[in-house]
Amino acid sequence: MIIEELSERLENEWDAFVFSHPDGTIYHQIGWKKLIQQTYNHTPVYFICRENEKIVGVLPLFIIKSVFNKKFVSVPYCPYGGVLAVNGKIQSQLLDKAVSLTRELNLKYLELREKRDLNYGLAKAEKHVSFMLKLSQDSNALWESFSSSTRRHIRKAEKIEYEIKINKDIITFYDLYSKHMRNIGTPTLGYKFFKNLANLLNNSFDIATIYYNNQPASSILLLYFNDIVIYDRGASSYKHKDLNLNYVLFWNIICDLSKQNYAYLDFGRSIPESGTYQFKNGWRPEVIKLQYQYYLNTVNSIPNISQSSMKRKIFAKIWKQLPLNFTDKIGSYLRKISP
Repeated sequence: MIIEELSERLENEWDAFVFSHPDGTIYHQIGWKKLIQQTYNHTPVYFICRENEKIVGVLPLFIIKSVFNKKFVSVPYCPYGGVLAVNGKIQSQLLDKAVSLTRELNLKYLELREKRDLNYGLAKAEKHVSFMLKLSQDSNALWESFSSSTRRHIRKAEKIEYEIKINKDIITFYDLYSKHMRNIGTPTLGYKFFKNLANLLNNSFDIATIYYNNQPASSILLLYFNDIVIYDRGASSYKHKDLNLNYVLFWNIICDLSKQNYAYLDFGRSIPESGTYQFKNGWRPEVIKLQYQYYLNTVNSIPNISQSSMKRKIFAKIWKQLPLNFTDKIGSYLRKISP
């Protein structure tokens, strides 16, 4: 059994392993690795475990540098990532390798964004949840499963004349997204991120946008992997928020994906009891507690980077007041050091 860093000649084999693993995601794929490298120039350290020349485990890591320290993250700019292995023994050996390198490089900590407890004795934070909606071609059954509030919002929006377009229009998406992120006090990922995503993962994403009076009211980024579609991120126009058009957009997407035989819609990550949590929970998906796990090397406690922390609240209050052209320019840099 050999643990080594991934070489370019094994990238296709890496992707094949990820695609076949029950916990594999688009965030584990090589396309995501290239997206992060090309956008933010973070250093990837992708470990593979091979047995009889066959990949039996993988662990994607990035070294994230800030002004004062460096850390390992698996995987940045996504809700989950972490280790994939065919059994617990191989998983533990990959984690041993990651912890050892964290010490060797004197990194601040190792962060693994997992959906499950790795049972490795790491510090854990359960501050986020994800949502998995099982799709069905029986649209009536799906409809009845939603909360009464969600159904009411859909009915209200369906009375409005609207148009839905599904394409690769990252320009329209980013225009809504950058304004939305400024308005909620959070730095944007930057247009370059989405431009690179369109180039590197062109067959694995779509933009779904709903229009009212020929103006985009809500737009969402969808990622495709196996039989799962991920609502990765999205934004709505502030002036159209009372029309509830994002509800009818999601309802149409759910129906379309069901007809195409996708099995699940992953609603992405949220903080419990937040506004986005309430919106997503109304579709009555399975709620999954994300378990971010840490090896703390030069610090004594898990970093509190949640939007609910006092520092983030103060930052958000200031950020909301800044002009859009300014937040667009420096937002990408801030996200580079805080993924």
